[in-house]
Amino acid sequence: MVDTSTAVPTQIDATTLLLDVLNLRPARIADVVRTTDGFYIGMDPGDCGYNRFFGKPAPLHAGPGLTRTRERWAALSEDEREAVRVRAAAPPDGSPIPLQEFGIS
Repeated sequence: MVDTSTAVPTQIDATTLLLDVLNLRPARIADVVRTTDGFYIGMDPGDCGYNRFFGKPAPLHAGPGLTRTRERWAALSEDEREAVRVRAAAPPDGSPIPLQEFGIS
């Protein structure tokens, strides 16, 4: 039997990383999309639609949210950052997510 407890995942879960960087809890939100008019909506785990309304990001300002976003972004490997960039640029639903709205790129 192969021990998989220390196995390294072969695929980066870009959606989970994106949710974490945007300060959304991946355990509570399965996905997030940006609408064509710039609002953000989320999907609950196990749901089939986007029923959580988050609104639009506030203008960037110093504070714990921006600090945490930047800390989480800095903690990602370059491969993980690239996976998030690709996921944000070409989401399965909705419009591209401009990471600059959240102080990262």
